[in-house]
Amino acid sequence: MHSTKTSLFTSACFAAVLIASPALAGTTRPAKNTSTIGQQGNGEIATVTQTGANDVSIVSQIDAASDHNTATITQIGISGGKSTVTQSGSGNTATVNTADDGNIYNVDTGVLNAALPITLSTITQSGTGNPATVDQTGISGGTAQVTQTGKSDSSSVIQTGNGGTAVVSQRDASPFAGSSVSTASRKTSSITQSALSNNAEIIQQGRRNASTVTETAALNNACVTQLGNDNTSTVSQSATDR
Repeated sequence: MHSTKTSLFTSACFAAVLIASPALAGTTRPAKNTSTIGQQGNGEIATVTQTGANDVSIVSQIDAASDHNTATITQIGISGGKSTVTQSGSGNTATVNTADDGNIYNVDTGVLNAALPITLSTITQSGTGNPATVDQTGISGGTAQVTQTGKSDSSSVIQTGNGGTAVVSQRDASPFAGSSVSTASRKTSSITQSALSNNAEIIQQGRRNASTVTETAALNNACVTQLGNDNTSTVSQSATDR
């Protein structure tokens, strides 16, 4: 599906997707994929590719004052992925690639037993020129949420494995009344997780902050909070139970 511009979707259509539930319990028949795109503005681009079943995608680009935002969602696997992209502002880019599902195939009975979607990806961007990329590949269980508000924020989340959770919040809006935000408030953040039961969270408020978290093992936890300007943080974990 490729859309350059559509009208604002109705609340009924939007609600129908939000309440969509897996329809696979105890059956070998695949469920249908669902994709909803809402656009209002100029030059908005949304591309959704779904292969498999029971995938849900929602793209919301409905700020009348926004223009030239790009959203790309690719969902592959048996079923069970849900991806949501919300963009307002101008020149923002969001890319979500998921290859996972919430279903378990019983080799004894040959039945595909459905579960709730395991791989959940959410990108929310407002501002100008923010790129965000989420890649989730593995067997059941990654959650990634990226929220960026400001100018030229950059975020990349890659999760391969089970039970990985990544939360990235990069704020550029003034946290205090009467304060101003510099046009050079660029931030970058990267989270890479490959294993079981990983958790990583990055919150950055300020200007020109950079943070990188790399976890390769099981049962790792990392939390980075940077408030201020010109901060740099690097976390690498290669062991269990850190």
